[in-house]
Amino acid sequence: MSFTESLWYSILDVIASFPDKVIYSIGWAIGLETIFDSCLKLFAIQFDVSGDTQRLRKKFISVFQGFRSCNNEACNEWLGKLLLRGESVKEILIKCGMPVDDSELSREEVNTT
Repeated sequence: MSFTESLWYSILDVIASFPDKVIYSIGWAIGLETIFDSCLKLFAIQFDVSGDTQRLRKKFISVFQGFRSCNNEACNEWLGKLLLRGESVKEILIKCGMPVDDSELSREEVNTT
């Protein structure tokens, strides 16, 4: 897989265009997790290579906030999933400087507005 920021940004933009209740409940049940997994793997690798992921990072945080607020149970389950090099989703998010709990998400929302 190659990292094309504009493509992955567009994918997250499409996800964000759906109503949160639809995409994070029905979408999660029919494969949204696979898209999140792929996006996060590519994001983590790009972060390791160049660290220049600011635009995509902001979009991913926005999408993640919607996921966390609409389907907290699935979100918590996903955070514990082992994804890349034996690291959990939560560990990868933290390593990439992304907020993972509600208080961090609230601070991030203030910083990006």
